[in-house]
Amino acid sequence: MIRFVYTAIVVLFTMAATEAYLQADSRVRTSSPELVVLLREGVEGSPTFQRLIKSIDATDGLVYIEPGHCGVNGIHACLVHRVTVAGPSRILRILVDVRRPDSNLTGAIAHELQHAVEVLGNPTITTDLAITRFYFHRGVYVNGVYETHAAIDVGNAVQDEIVALRARSAAKN
Repeated sequence: MIRFVYTAIVVLFTMAATEAYLQADSRVRTSSPELVVLLREGVEGSPTFQRLIKSIDATDGLVYIEPGHCGVNGIHACLVHRVTVAGPSRILRILVDVRRPDSNLTGAIAHELQHAVEVLGNPTITTDLAITRFYFHRGVYVNGVYETHAAIDVGNAVQDEIVALRARSAAKN
């Protein structure tokens, strides 16, 4: 019962506070209340995260961030290497394992948003194979996945900004 009440409060708060920004005005979207909270934390607490959202908003892409599992141990978020072309838009998906509490989920989301920026920044990437080729040639193979230095740096920067925000908030209380 307590979990239900908590979830209801989170849903109402997040819908009122952030749904308009994340759903209507942005090309970055989610239907998950837990992810809305994390996205809001990123937008409000990290200039780097804000830059990622603005970068995606300036593209032809739509990025859907949803709860899910990446299939690789230790990976809490991933850009699915699939692109759907729908009219003038390229659609990408990011999965986030919201069942695994992790103080770095906002940083992990930022890391994956950087990958979305990389893909959407290249208008020739319109197929699943093109994404795979892009990361095969540009990425570095680490622990079973292709990574870029930019995504690693962005994830770390956002995490540092969120930790600093939380420290400032704790000091006020």
